Amino acid sequence: MIVIPLYLWIISGFLFLLGLLGTLIPIVPPIIPLWAAFIIFEFFGAPGVLPLFFWLGILFLSLLILAADYFANAYFVKRHGGSRLAMLGAAVGLIIGMIFLGPIGVLIGPFVLTIIISLFEHKNGSEALKIGLGTVSAFFSSFFVKIFLQLVMIIWFIFLVI
Repeated sequence: MIVIPLYLWIISGFLFLLGLLGTLIPIVPPIIPLWAAFIIFEFFGAPGVLPLFFWLGILFLSLLILAADYFANAYFVKRHGGSRLAMLGAAVGLIIGMIFLGPIGVLIGPFVLTIIISLFEHKNGSEALKIGLGTVSAFFSSFFVKIFLQLVMIIWFIFLVI
């Protein structure tokens, strides 16, 4: 068994918590603190303990986390009757919302842009609202997916280093 200094566990724990909180309050992409913890641990704690398979798996899970919002928006907009243009609008609204409104923009941007596009596509107000609410469903479903994937990453990491 490798003895890991307590300060590395504290730093890693803080970064893991920051990553999980980053999913709820998207100021920093949640995978950045997780990767920081893994890299710090690898280089300062136990070099070579994390195998190549771990790094490749973490890379794959990280890409899933990054894509979760986009895929969830597309799925729920389509499920609620939105067009391809509305699905694209949800993705663009996600980016614009984050840039101009910060964390709350992740929810508001796709919602507003999807409603606007749906209204221009000659949908009535209630139908456009229903499609816009699909983006809210997407936010909450992607939240749970991202939390789950982060917990998988953290547990896998702990399993390897203990």
